[in-house]
Amino acid sequence: MTDGIASPCGGAAVGQCQPGSSLCLAGVWGPCTGEVGPGAEICDAQDNNCDGWTDEDNPGGGGPCDTGCGPGVTECVGGVVVCTGEGSPEPEQCNGVDDDCNGLTDDGLAPQGPCDEGGAYCVPGELQCVQGGWACVGGSPAEPEVCDCQDNDCDGDVDNAQAGDICPQGGVCLASPTCQCAQPCDTGEFPCPAGMKCSAEAESEGYCVPDPCFEIDCPPVAEGPSVCVDGNCLPLCATIDCDDALVCRTSDGQCVEDNCNGFPERCPEGRFCVDGECVDDPCRGVDCPGGEFCRGGRCIPSCADVDCPAGETCHDGQCYPDPCADVTCPEFQICDPAGGGCIHDPCIGRTCPSGEICQPPEAECVVDPCLGVHCPAGESCRGGDCWTDNQIGGGDDGHRYVALGAGGGCAMGGPSGGLSGLLLVLLALSLRRRS
Repeated sequence: MTDGIASPCGGAAVGQCQPGSSLCLAGVWGPCTGEVGPGAEICDAQDNNCDGWTDEDNPGGGGPCDTGCGPGVTECVGGVVVCTGEGSPEPEQCNGVDDDCNGLTDDGLAPQGPCDEGGAYCVPGELQCVQGGWACVGGSPAEPEVCDCQDNDCDGDVDNAQAGDICPQGGVCLASPTCQCAQPCDTGEFPCPAGMKCSAEAESEGYCVPDPCFEIDCPPVAEGPSVCVDGNCLPLCATIDCDDALVCRTSDGQCVEDNCNGFPERCPEGRFCVDGECVDDPCRGVDCPGGEFCRGGRCIPSCADVDCPAGETCHDGQCYPDPCADVTCPEFQICDPAGGGCIHDPCIGRTCPSGEICQPPEAECVVDPCLGVHCPAGESCRGGDCWTDNQIGGGDDGHRYVALGAGGGCAMGGPSGGLSGLLLVLLALSLRRRS
């Protein structure tokens, strides 16, 4: 014998019996391990005693029992101990008794039709056998009417109670899809509580309804910004209808002309947009000496270092009389160059195409006098001239100005501006195209 060799041992594999194995150690066979031997036969459809038969000799049988139809005797049938007897089976009834002598009580009984508990249920239930008796299962009883688009009181109508009965005072019950009480919108900046909005729909106009866009933050999409509409995020331009002559600009949702007026980036470097067309910048490549700036391809003296006396303003580096030079007007007003007084600003709310500005008093869109002006570092254009940021209040005001009768101009009490050279040509081109 060779150490380490295993050999089968024990009985044969019959029924639940299984042989084991013995290991040779130091020339001696070790104990038989893993063997499953025969056991007592039980009622489980298995050969427990390994004699080739299952459940022989009626294991678990022969004892007294009650069949429900009278006394009986236990018997092993198909691996299960059941109670058998000589009672007389009868049709099963809902009484908690095994009438048909099959070992089960109240089994196989079909529901006995709808039930409404004597008219108390709006939605009928179904009679079912429950714990030996028939019971109405699944019905809905009549309840007080509430605003939910349901017939709660079972009178055949939905939400038909008086408004004061189903909604707080002053509220109304809104139909589907809202299906809830709503209060009138308040006047003021916040007409509804958080999470609600003032509805503009015909059937609920003027009432606070749930806002499906509450706390929804729409991320940008490939087409540009997106906004929430009825709980869904849509591209901004998908929610905007423009006039036939305009298109929606995806970057900001504005309705603009489908040319460089609406899309200035369509003009390449060295060109700018005038009346929807890209024109060459004559100042491109022009390097002006200190104290000058380029306009229309020419170097012009700057107003940055010019300090004009009271009643005058600077244009092209020189001082000229200007009744608006020292005038500061209130909000929504501008200085009238004819007399120096303040008048209502007619350009409020007026939007001009790219490269143009609104000019009072006619509120006409004209070529921006700062278009194509190249100011030195630290200076900004206003009215066609270059000024320091301190001179014009820290920045450009959109180049709105009022043209003076003798040339030059003023902008809300600020420096004057005029059109010369290329700018006059561009203005004439713009006006001719509008005629």
